[in-house]
Amino acid sequence: MMATQTAPDVDSIEHLDHEPECESTTHVVRPRADVFLNQHGCGAALICSPCLARLEKNCREAFNDSDALECCACHGFFHTFEALYQVVPL
Repeated sequence: MMATQTAPDVDSIEHLDHEPECESTTHVVRPRADVFLNQHGCGAALICSPCLARLEKNCREAFNDSDALECCACHGFFHTFEALYQVVPL
């Protein structure tokens, strides 16, 4: 279901001297981030598990309605959540 390969961008995450917070704007108080989310090189964010679950649910529902989703940044078409996003646990 979720891709968990290590992305080069996160090689130094284990050396953080602080606890990263979820970057989603949906929180009043930001919880601890649980994953690094890489949008196939077009964007990246640190997010919590509930935000990841909501994103994955929304994407999978969108894939049920459409054969592919278009990235608004690169305009590439993606046929699976795993192709669109790489998820790296912190």
